[in-house]
Amino acid sequence: PSFVGRIFRVKKLSDMAAGKKKKWTREMIDLLEKFPMFPASRGSVEDLREIGEGAYGVVFQGTWNGVLYAFKKLLMGESPEEEAAFMARLGGVLTVKFVGLYQDNEGDIYLVMERLLMDVYKLVLDIYTMPGKQLRDINPLVLRLLRKEDNMLKHPKLKRSIVLRMCRTLYLALQHLHNAGLAHNDLKLNNIFIVMHHKYDELKRKDEFWFDIKVGDLGGAYRYTKGPGNLDLENDPRFSPYRHPFIAREVGRIDEDGNIVLPLPSADWYSYALNVMALLPCDWRMTKLFFQTEKPEKFDNLNVKEFVSVGEYGRDVVTTLEQILLARPSDRKGLA
Repeated sequence: PSFVGRIFRVKKLSDMAAGKKKKWTREMIDLLEKFPMFPASRGSVEDLREIGEGAYGVVFQGTWNGVLYAFKKLLMGESPEEEAAFMARLGGVLTVKFVGLYQDNEGDIYLVMERLLMDVYKLVLDIYTMPGKQLRDINPLVLRLLRKEDNMLKHPKLKRSIVLRMCRTLYLALQHLHNAGLAHNDLKLNNIFIVMHHKYDELKRKDEFWFDIKVGDLGGAYRYTKGPGNLDLENDPRFSPYRHPFIAREVGRIDEDGNIVLPLPSADWYSYALNVMALLPCDWRMTKLFFQTEKPEKFDNLNVKEFVSVGEYGRDVVTTLEQILLARPSDRKGLA
């Protein structure tokens, strides 16, 4: 077995000896054995520096053997085995690619992932802080995504084709997760990442530009096909109804039978509609509203027409978004 397999077998035994209830499975260990381990003893990661922090983890970037990677270290004593297994299962096509694990000199273990350009929230922030800037101060790759209009720097907007591609790829990525038995349960602009490629092809004598997105951060993901099992539903943060307003309003609440409502694929489709609303007009007001709202109840009576232009995207798109947000959970996927 690879070093990954060995280290997790040892960790499983130590967790069991300490009385910790971890979600270890034979399948999880088999998945992780296919990936490399980067222990500090086999070389060092160069230029490791922090690039982002969330409630449950810190993300760094660093170079290993000349290749730039992202390194995620979980906080609050969390172990990376479940998120690593989820990423390994998904394969890295529509989701952020899992590369392996890194262990530093202190023994801390990091998830190693491909390093992508930026998340969609950062893109929207770049666009809506653009007015007043000089052309030379703007990321040229971001400029490639904007509509070529006379007032593009004064009122920047994403190209319609780029917006629709993001919406379509996001739909396919959620389908991919659900087919693997996972509900993402934390879908927001910060967790959708941009993949861009731009170069001048000398042989063809033309500019080549390629754009797509990938879904990342599976720390909140839930394997709904297995059921709750022995999970601590009251204290597990994945089942809290007040994490952020992109979470479907029913998740974490008590149903008619007195049970906590678990995150299912239907909840992801509610989040999908809210993310699409933030992308369609690429309206900074909408994004700001999302991230300043602490409780999802504020979205229960959201007027979609205030944020999505009917003239630009069609009445059917606006109406469908309204229907997804108001529909029963079982009807959301068909509308999406």
